[in-house]
Amino acid sequence: DGQFVERDAFGRISFSHDLVEHALGLQLVAHLSVFPEEDPRHLTDLAHQYLEPLSGLGEIAAILRAATNIATCSEFVSINVQTTVVGAWLKCQNLPESHENEISALARPLTRPMLLLISNGLLRSHERGLSLSIAAIRDAMDLDAEIQREAMESIACWFKRIPLDLDARGRMNEEYRANQRNEIEQRIGTCAPGRRNICGIDFELSHDGNEQELHIGV
Repeated sequence: DGQFVERDAFGRISFSHDLVEHALGLQLVAHLSVFPEEDPRHLTDLAHQYLEPLSGLGEIAAILRAATNIATCSEFVSINVQTTVVGAWLKCQNLPESHENEISALARPLTRPMLLLISNGLLRSHERGLSLSIAAIRDAMDLDAEIQREAMESIACWFKRIPLDLDARGRMNEEYRANQRNEIEQRIGTCAPGRRNICGIDFELSHDGNEQELHIGV
């Protein structure tokens, strides 16, 4: 008996929801930590595989909330694992309002994983998770000068990425794209992907770029 168990009307004892959620969240973090240096996209697949059998519990968001608290409070959990569990939590469907409020309250420890999620384009198709991240990062920047410095370094990197596929959503015809390529070549001498030094500043031209990071940086 104790604070981590519950007794029903018939006297039967079961573990509390908080204990179960944190136990499963801890196991998720431990599972992902076997591959601490893996790419966040691969870790995301591993997290989905772990969570899939638990979907019937209806507590995925709560498990990921617990996993996020555990991962971001431990100095022994890699940043890739932290980024994976934070991203999975942010991308949960129908995230409870209480969770959204907690994301704001946890802005400081969540800032670095959120910046990596945005930088790697892992929130591009999740508008709500992206907006929550932006709001939390902005709040953390107002409260902590070190976080402000780190965030500005990330934003500066976003401005150094030049997306070559300006027609990512099919809004432009081939003639328009050709004119865009010609204009880039006239300005910097090439339209090929890769790193380029322009006026003493290193930029990265990429076919898988996205203007979303530029808008977020602004």
